[in-house]
Amino acid sequence: MSYMLNQYTLRLITHLSNSGRRYSEQIAALSALVRDEQHYRKQMNYLSVKEDDRLENRDLIYSHGVLKKYVESALYLRVPKKRDGVMVEQIYYSLAAGLSMIFATIVSFYFQQRFGNFTWPFFLVLVISYMGKDRIKELARYYFAHRKGSKYFDNKAKINIKDQNIGWIKEGVDFLQRENS
Repeated sequence: MSYMLNQYTLRLITHLSNSGRRYSEQIAALSALVRDEQHYRKQMNYLSVKEDDRLENRDLIYSHGVLKKYVESALYLRVPKKRDGVMVEQIYYSLAAGLSMIFATIVSFYFQQRFGNFTWPFFLVLVISYMGKDRIKELARYYFAHRKGSKYFDNKAKINIKDQNIGWIKEGVDFLQRENS
């Protein structure tokens, strides 16, 4: 912290010197503060910038980085995210699967009565009805997903500082077609 005090005090001195106004008394007081702090660091055997000691300079920069991370850790927000509308999405997908199964079952029952069990025409109709069922399911999922999209978001998160809830966010992403952008 002593190093940071000197660092920012020297920046302030530079700014005051370049400002065009006369701050000679303030600059003198700040320069005395820097000298006193350097003397204090030398007495306490704290790390300082030295022109000929690369190892100590490296250690000083490392310590400065650790202190910076420690101070900034108080500003870190914990944001646990979870998907929004998962239950509604699963209900919509179940409805889509149910609608498509109703279609496939009706087609199967109708052609089973018409062609009988275990015949080639019935087998072909089952395969075609399954293909139709799959397309109906995907179209229904697409329809329900777009209906859900206007009310629910991709992710939602509570913003906490330690154990105190300070707010929430909701995120939604969609892709536009090139002609719509």
